[in-house]
Amino acid sequence: MRIVSSAALTGLICSLIASTVYASALEVFESTATCATIKAAIDALDDGGTIQLHSGSYDFSCLPYVLSKDLTIEGLTGGVVADGGGKEGFKLAAGASLTLKSIEFTDFTRVVTHSGLGGTVNRLVFDNIVVTDSEAGIVLSKHVYEAWIVNSTFKNLTGDNNEAGGVHMAYTLPSPESSGRIHIANNNFIDMERIAGTAEFHAIIVSGHQVNIVNNTIRNFACNSDTSCEAIYTKATMSQTIGNSIYNAEGAGIIVVKGGSGQQHVKDNIISTPLPADLAAGFSNARVIDLYADEVVVAGNSIYHAQGIAIADDVSAADRLVIQDNYIYGPRNAGATIRVRSDDAVIEGNTILNPVIDVATGVNLVHIQGPNFRNVDNINISNNSFTVGGDLTASSLNFIKIWAYSGKSITNVTIQDNIAKDLGANASVLFISDSAGADPGDGTFDVNNTLVGF
Repeated sequence: MRIVSSAALTGLICSLIASTVYASALEVFESTATCATIKAAIDALDDGGTIQLHSGSYDFSCLPYVLSKDLTIEGLTGGVVADGGGKEGFKLAAGASLTLKSIEFTDFTRVVTHSGLGGTVNRLVFDNIVVTDSEAGIVLSKHVYEAWIVNSTFKNLTGDNNEAGGVHMAYTLPSPESSGRIHIANNNFIDMERIAGTAEFHAIIVSGHQVNIVNNTIRNFACNSDTSCEAIYTKATMSQTIGNSIYNAEGAGIIVVKGGSGQQHVKDNIISTPLPADLAAGFSNARVIDLYADEVVVAGNSIYHAQGIAIADDVSAADRLVIQDNYIYGPRNAGATIRVRSDDAVIEGNTILNPVIDVATGVNLVHIQGPNFRNVDNINISNNSFTVGGDLTASSLNFIKIWAYSGKSITNVTIQDNIAKDLGANASVLFISDSAGADPGDGTFDVNNTLVGF
């Protein structure tokens, strides 16, 4: 159905409404459309209907539009720009579905957000969308059964809202029944900077039953000393964070994974953060890959200039942890390059090269700490390569430190076929202790390791 004038569009809509017959598709041209007629066209569509926009600039400043049905808006021929006039775009109610394709959205506070808290959105699709010169792209505090955010660009986003960033779909850790599959793939997040007044700021923060964050690029991400600020943050029953490239990012964390009973995979990502001297005050990029989950695999990542690699907090230890075949260059080492809290861990085939060690005491290349009130069992550290070098001043540098809660045992530990070079005269090969200073360990602690330059 082709609409060639605003008068004709208004007349058609009035006619459709009067006869309670709704359209399934409406075609709109720039020369004849106003924000009011676009809103009226949305009202006139039946559930599952489509608005098709021809090339041109469209005024969306009379929004937000509260959506409770299934709607698709797509650009037909390229060059479709929607100007929000500093307003919100679409507010999704429980049960709504929204698909946006091939449109550039500019000057919005939020292109998509929620109408009221709680409830579940059926489906959200961003496909070949550009969000630019706005405060946020998606800020949706609802469960979502299914979301596809693909082939899109989020650029020059500043925050200045309570929750902001590129894709912000964080609610609570859901059950499979309340939230489904979230796919965020092949997107660009460029030149994002949190400014004052933004409580949370992320390129991507998502909660769901199954979350896939794949092949995205994040470039120039600045938090400006705000602590609720991470490049990628997932909270999922199971998740995959794979093949992403993150350049010149600073934050309280770079990739943060909180999860439930399913596997969490962090694989084949490239993370290149600013040099420590170039970070904003209060940041050390300590939580490069930060893990709070039952079963975690961190493999094949390339990480440059950061403080920590894998960290879990005092409570949320990983029941099963694999850190394998990662390349870690120039970490700023104020505590540990690889630090994990787990009672069942494999650390294998990693390369750590040229860490910056600039504190006097308490430095560990690998630090495994047992969970509270649990024994440490089944630890395998093998085939890793560590090269420190430089002018080392640390008086208690440990090649490997394994620590258990007071009174708990350390058993079944294998440390073999590792290479450690140029750790310095003050270094210790292995430090094993519980919190009371006792040695609770037994196991195979030193088999065929090569130590050079002690």
